[in-house]
Amino acid sequence: MRTPREGLPPPRSEDAPREVVLGEASEDLQEAQGMMAVSTPAVNEAACDYVRAGWVLVPFDRSTKGPQHKGWNLRERCISTEDAALKCRGNVGLAHAYSRTAVIDFDDVARARDWFAAKGVTLSELWDAPDAVRISSGRENRGKLLYKLPEGLAPLASRKIIGADKSVLFELRCATSNGLTVQDVLPPSIHPVTGRPYVWEYADPMLADWKAPPVLPPAIVQLWQTLSPEPSEPVEQKEPLGLGRRELKILLSRLDPDTDYDEWLGVGMALHHETRGGEIGLELWDTWSSRGTKYKGLEDLQRRWDGFKQGTGRLLTARWLMGLADVATVDEFDDLSEATPVTCNTAISRVTSWSPLRCIEEPPPLSFLLTGWLQTGQAGLLVAAGGTGKTSLLILLACCVATGRDFLGIPVARVGRSVILSRDDGQDDLDAVLQLVAIDSGFNTEDLELIRSRVQVISLRDLADALVVQPTASGRTYRLSKFAGELLSHLRQLEDLTLFALDTVRVFSGADSSDEQAQTLVTQLLHSVAGLPQRPTAIGMHHVGKTNARAKVEDQYAAMGSSALADHARFVLLLRRLDREDLQGLKLADGEVIDADGDALSLTATRGSLRVRKPGSLFLLRTGFTYRPLALRKPSSAEVADAAFAKAAHHLDAVGPCTKEALVEFLGGNAARARSHVQQWIGDGWLCRIAGARSPLQLTDRGAQVASIDKGAIDA
Repeated sequence: MRTPREGLPPPRSEDAPREVVLGEASEDLQEAQGMMAVSTPAVNEAACDYVRAGWVLVPFDRSTKGPQHKGWNLRERCISTEDAALKCRGNVGLAHAYSRTAVIDFDDVARARDWFAAKGVTLSELWDAPDAVRISSGRENRGKLLYKLPEGLAPLASRKIIGADKSVLFELRCATSNGLTVQDVLPPSIHPVTGRPYVWEYADPMLADWKAPPVLPPAIVQLWQTLSPEPSEPVEQKEPLGLGRRELKILLSRLDPDTDYDEWLGVGMALHHETRGGEIGLELWDTWSSRGTKYKGLEDLQRRWDGFKQGTGRLLTARWLMGLADVATVDEFDDLSEATPVTCNTAISRVTSWSPLRCIEEPPPLSFLLTGWLQTGQAGLLVAAGGTGKTSLLILLACCVATGRDFLGIPVARVGRSVILSRDDGQDDLDAVLQLVAIDSGFNTEDLELIRSRVQVISLRDLADALVVQPTASGRTYRLSKFAGELLSHLRQLEDLTLFALDTVRVFSGADSSDEQAQTLVTQLLHSVAGLPQRPTAIGMHHVGKTNARAKVEDQYAAMGSSALADHARFVLLLRRLDREDLQGLKLADGEVIDADGDALSLTATRGSLRVRKPGSLFLLRTGFTYRPLALRKPSSAEVADAAFAKAAHHLDAVGPCTKEALVEFLGGNAARARSHVQQWIGDGWLCRIAGARSPLQLTDRGAQVASIDKGAIDA
């Protein structure tokens, strides 16, 4: 295979700017990039800079390389104001047609060089031009050259150049054939495969600037205008079936990755069509292919993936894939009460065909709904005692997801639609709570419009059937109801679905909380929702057990009833009201006040995940239907010991000498910890005995001095 450097001009003299080849930046450029990386702005800050420069932007989710929602390339759906740019929380792309820009997007710079040379264009002259502005994802043999359109030139329809092996060499990108825009991801957006930010690169950092990209050269304009789409046989357009990751994995588990080439390639085409060319499809194709003996690596798959063209040539869909896997219809997936078993031969092949991890230095990126707290595509629980405010807190989360506003100080990483289904409350009450939460929380007029269009809080109190347990003449049967299947089909159609919740899982299940089979099935439904192509976060609301509430249990099994709920959840959030004893064990920040009519609460992630460490507790103050972060923290062990000594010193000063056991009893709490404190104070010389080894304890002069120094703080 040719490397990017083969055939390009040799390195220049030390006096001239050094050549920069895609994927092989010069030392000077690496140093410059290193300095820039230290001060890399947040996406919303960079977006503000871009719109101030006159660019029009396309916002989209960080887990993808491009927008997936319908109508994203319409001018009215794009961003051109600083207020809108400040709300960007995911990735942003440059809308070329509306910004009068264009890019040459290289997928294989080595082979693109030969193509351009045959047309009389020297690629290195474009790449190394002193004013060249490049966008880099850090992937070898790839990159983009950014240009502005010449005055008077209308946006050019994009063209894709395909090699003899059907892989993409490069693309000329600006507009669609009907005048809408295409987009390219802008720094510092995160690449969904590498997990690293896109960066600006310059052949000469002293001369080049993204704010002033060079004008598209006349030779490229002329070349672009002579190109036309390759003639191909039109085919009937077919919409994807809407299968999720789980369903596609089931299909692939029934196929042999060592099948013949045409069939293997067809699997990739079908996945490309079903996932609309998304990264999930490529990931599934790569994971499945890697189990075979013919696997050549992700780079080989990526080239072919980029070359698959929707709407031309042979169209292979998920229905073709299902026929290949001997699955008659997609309806097989409507009943999720039983997982599809893996055959013995398939399971043993996974063991015998294991290969070392290929990307250990670059694990796939994490995608969050709430940064550090809730991941996308996962299902879990929000557990609280009745009357704590879990429903209004969930509605506040949905409002923040709709608008992109931080949730109680936690950044919202993904903006979109929320669907909350309740069987506990009527529609009038739910509408009132949504209105009170939205208005009392200070959302502005523009935010309220987004909340109206993106937050659905729906009462199903009068729903006849439960989701899981169905009564029969002989008793009951455990399976997802017809409504559950239709609900999944409906949710598949919501392109911007980001958050889904059931309030509460026990009522929706139609069974008692201790019914393990019913609660297992309802959590499987939540996982099925989380596995939809949109990768929403799914939350089941549940009550804490009475005994656990009284005992202040704070682990994942605080929920009422069967442990199956917590066992099958990927996260468990516990919302708990703090009483006077709790508050005495916490420290308030200076100036922080707990209102007399407010409730102090703690929100705790009771466990992390395989890749995410669980965050610390979040303390809240709830007043009516408003919530705000509460500046509370747990004192350090040193602060606990100092407070205990101050308490002991005041007691000895008031009643006189006392025995060690009497002092331990006075301190209360954990007796072993109190006994350890007393022994430490004796060792530090703060306490001493009056006479013999068993005589009472009294304060020493040093201990009295320590107690008096701390007295003001202790009294406060």
